[in-house]
Amino acid sequence: MSKYEVKVGAQWGKSIPTLNEIFDKLSEKIDGVNANINSIRDDLMKKLEHAQETADIAMNIATNAKRISEEYKTKYEKIEHYCDDLEVENNKLKGRMNHLDNYSRRDNLVIGGIKECDTETPAKCEELVRNFFINKLKLELDNVERISFVRCHRLGRTYEQQNNQPTGRPRQIIIRFQNFSERQIVWAARRNLDDRSLSINENFCADTEFKRRKLYPIFRLAKSMDKYRNNVSLVEDTLYLNNRPYYVGTIGNLPNDLHPARLCEKVNDHCMVFGGLFSEFSKHSNWSPSRFTFKEKDFSCLEQGYMYNKAVINNDPTTARKICYTSDPREIKRLGSSVTVINRNTWNTVKSNLMLELVRAKYTQNEDLKKLLLETGNRKLGETGRDSFFSIGLPLTHPDVLNSAKWKSENQLGKALETVRRGFGGI
Repeated sequence: MSKYEVKVGAQWGKSIPTLNEIFDKLSEKIDGVNANINSIRDDLMKKLEHAQETADIAMNIATNAKRISEEYKTKYEKIEHYCDDLEVENNKLKGRMNHLDNYSRRDNLVIGGIKECDTETPAKCEELVRNFFINKLKLELDNVERISFVRCHRLGRTYEQQNNQPTGRPRQIIIRFQNFSERQIVWAARRNLDDRSLSINENFCADTEFKRRKLYPIFRLAKSMDKYRNNVSLVEDTLYLNNRPYYVGTIGNLPNDLHPARLCEKVNDHCMVFGGLFSEFSKHSNWSPSRFTFKEKDFSCLEQGYMYNKAVINNDPTTARKICYTSDPREIKRLGSSVTVINRNTWNTVKSNLMLELVRAKYTQNEDLKKLLLETGNRKLGETGRDSFFSIGLPLTHPDVLNSAKWKSENQLGKALETVRRGFGGI
């Protein structure tokens, strides 16, 4: 120990370490820190290596997933094209089958409105038909007596088969002629029929009949107009106008004066109603195409939104899924009608509130529809049809359809439209 160290130690009562000791201690601490750093570094390196391995595995998984996704995308596109081709082919085959079915009926005619007898035999039915030819179609007696029938009978069940509950109108009579030329003579004489309670029509398959019912009002309208009268015809399920064919799926391409939108709405100063055969062409109809989002779900029309939520509310996920993948409003309605309502006591309130929310979403998210709704002013709004809850209970063709005092149902859809209109600042 040096003199200086002894003196200081004696003065303060303790010794002060030498510089070498200080450096030794610092060196020990630095070595300890280095060891910790090396340990941490080694640990980090191990973790980084593990992370790299995990990242490589994840990258391989992602690469494989992308490859598989591309493969499935390619397969899906092929399946989609295949389904499109199948649909086209199916429609062609269906059209061909309908045509062949209709051809097999070419010798037939159907008469409606002839009153039934209490006990009507086949001979009596044939007698009624021949009297119809003479008295209503104004055919010569000799010509009528020469006509030969293969079959002549009523269509549908008898009153007894219907549990003695008559439908209010006589069953139709279908006639199959032995000779096509005789059938044509009778068919040509239909122009002489002036009794509106009676009718005579050609016989077509059910699918063609449905399409003709949609095309006939347009055909009749065209016949009433001078510019189209001599240039329109209805052949099976095709409407020909100025030699151009129109089908049920393409009637939206008709000229404005024959467009179906003219045949699906009626309006006066107090009321506006919509519906009928061409209801999908009315912007206010549930069947009209109108994309909107409701509860984070996209819908193509209000009918789809309503029926999907009806299925969800009543715990029918299978039907809900089918509705999601269906764009045809008629099929959507059929699917939705099959849903069993869990609680009938509260369903009217639930479905009324649901319809109101859906109507609000539809018109809020489509400015053009909102403008159309406001343009209805203060008119009473109503959907025509037989629905006892959402419609007015009258068909579009009824003489009282624009008299709201004579509406027969609750008209909840019309009321929902009016409520939303008021919310937009309308009357």
